[in-house]
Amino acid sequence: MKLKLMVIAMALGLSSLAQAQDYDLGSLVVPNELFNLSDEHNAPGSFTDTWSFEVLANTYLAATFTDLPILQYNSKNIDALSVKLYDGANELISNLSYSIGSTSDQKLGAWQLTAGSYSFKVAGNATGNQGGVYTAFLKTGTSVTDFTVPVPEPETYAMLLAGLGVLAATARRRLR
Repeated sequence: MKLKLMVIAMALGLSSLAQAQDYDLGSLVVPNELFNLSDEHNAPGSFTDTWSFEVLANTYLAATFTDLPILQYNSKNIDALSVKLYDGANELISNLSYSIGSTSDQKLGAWQLTAGSYSFKVAGNATGNQGGVYTAFLKTGTSVTDFTVPVPEPETYAMLLAGLGVLAATARRRLR
């Protein structure tokens, strides 16, 4: 009886090891490089993935990791998604699970990094019938302004309204 339990425990332990995957993204180059990462785990169970990369010069990095639940027939889902950023010495820089704006299905973070090696460790529990899938977007920049969205000046709105007024007047004139 104990032998059966040991064999089952070893099989479960080995299956969880099979869920760990390592990826090398190479060097991140600035400015404005965009990476789209994704990984699919085709069987239920816990997993840990490591995404390693190197920064060649001081850079700003923003990242979003998202669980992509495919809820039809509960086929793909991830519970307890966790993302952590480590430096080359394997010291924790940031836990995206506790970042402002992060939710149970989406992890957000932004950092100013110096040249060196880094890695993201993504962990979770694939709970769908066919496992789980997540995706990530990484964006680099040379300054914070690389991540801002331009807001139109008031003059732009005034020109838009003037143009719409001219179009309305022309259409009204043609209807007479």
